Amino acid sequence: MKIVALSNYWRHYAHLGSPSSESMGARSKAKSQEAFSLRGFLPYQLAVLADYTSSRFSEVYSEKFGLSIPEWRVLATVGERDMMRAKDIEAERHLHKTVVSRAIAKLRARGLIELRNNAEDRRESFLLLTAKGRKLYAQIIPLARTYSDEIVVSLTASQRAGLQRGLERMMQQIDEERQRPSSFARQRDAQ
Repeated sequence: MKIVALSNYWRHYAHLGSPSSESMGARSKAKSQEAFSLRGFLPYQLAVLADYTSSRFSEVYSEKFGLSIPEWRVLATVGERDMMRAKDIEAERHLHKTVVSRAIAKLRARGLIELRNNAEDRRESFLLLTAKGRKLYAQIIPLARTYSDEIVVSLTASQRAGLQRGLERMMQQIDEERQRPSSFARQRDAQ
């Protein structure tokens, strides 16, 4: 698999670092004079790559283990920790609560996860993998790692490291932005 568009973008723009509003404005003005290419538009590239890579890997765990994308994400998230709450999965994985709730119900029905009440607060429950869930998780993770390596096979080690750093920084930015009120909310509150 080749991810040429993203590697070309990364090679061209990685040296620029985090854009300031001034540099973005100058670049935006210069770019407005250039022809627009959707294929070169970063949000489009990320959306295509995310859709393609997620759906391709879902073929692996769907066919072999009978999991949907949300079920895989919940299973993987709970598998990373000893226990966690559903609302933490929603926040960390940016999934809607109904999607998480349905995935949990299906995973519980298959005996892959269980709920354990919080002894300190009976209104709250923790999710944890059952022995069957841990076994399934242990089977899928090596496949996930192999698939992840295959996605970036066309990149050099340096490009892979730069891509990983850049994506991690973008994820941090998204997490920070989600904590702040939207521009609409700020405008509304200013009135």
